[in-house]
This record gives sequence, structure tokens and C-alpha cells, in this order.
Amino acid sequence: MLGFSGERQPKHFTEKIQFEALYSPIAMIPDLTDEETALIAEAKKLGEEINALLLPLVAARKNWLRARNEANRQTLDALQAQADALAARHAVLLEEMQRVSGIPEEVFGAMEKARIRGNADDRISRGDLTAEKVTKTGDIDKFLPTALEEILRLIDPSWVKSGRCWINGLGLR
Repeated sequence: MLGFSGERQPKHFTEKIQFEALYSPIAMIPDLTDEETALIAEAKKLGEEINALLLPLVAARKNWLRARNEANRQTLDALQAQADALAARHAVLLEEMQRVSGIPEEVFGAMEKARIRGNADDRISRGDLTAEKVTKTGDIDKFLPTALEEILRLIDPSWVKSGRCWINGLGLR
């Protein structure tokens, strides 16, 4: 059976499992060493542990903020200690995975920067957008007439005079 792309598509359950085993993203990864496989498995398990801890940790923080008593503090401290231990294990695991991969730190840094920034051009950080840090480029009243003239040169004058254009409300003709 052929699919839309001309690839063979499975028609029975067992054939579907074989198809997925051959064409899944994991199957496309080159042969991994035993050490790499073990690190990936450990990372997956650690991710599951972290995800399982997030909701109880948030709930404990909310309880502590609502009622600051000893029981809530002890619960929060215990969950926070677990979270800190998982974070430390995660950091060690990432370092080990990087060592095994042989990919230099600079490449990981560039990948992380690209992941955070996406496809955007250089962005201005929020901290740099304060009144003290943003330089003034000029007085808008000084540049507005020239800018409007530039716009008017691009627009059909009959459309402006017809009243269907907001520029006509500025008294420009």
C-alpha cells in the first residue's frame, strides 16, 4: 500500500510496528555506543523525575506562601532539596553527554544561543529599554512633516482627496 508521498504504508498491526521501527527518528540515529545509550536512558529517566516533582514543588510553594507554618516549611524544604539534587544530577549528566559526544563547548554554546533566540535578529534586552538607556533620536514634530510628504508621494492623490484616507483628515491636500 502506498501513501501520499509514494512511500510504502503499513496495512496490518505487526507491519505497522516494523514500519515504525525502520522509519522512526530513533532508527535514523547512527549506531550509538553502549555508553551513549545508557546516558540517553538516564537523561530520559531524570527528565521524568524532574517532571514528576514540579507539580508537588509548586503546590508546596503555594502552601508555604498561604500559611507560613513549620509543616509547610519542612515540606517545601524537602521538595526543594530533591529538586536541587535532580538539578545537580542533570548538570553532571549534561557534562558527561557533552564529553561522550566530543562536541566542543563553543558549539553547544552556539546551539543554546540559537535555541533561546530562535531565528530572530539581535534583540535588545528588556533591561536596555529604560528611559535612561535609550538614546533620543530626535523630535517627532521635526520629522513628521517630511515623513507625511514621503507617504503622500506614494499614495494616489485622488484617493486622498476622496475622503477615504485618514491622511485627508490631517488637512493635507
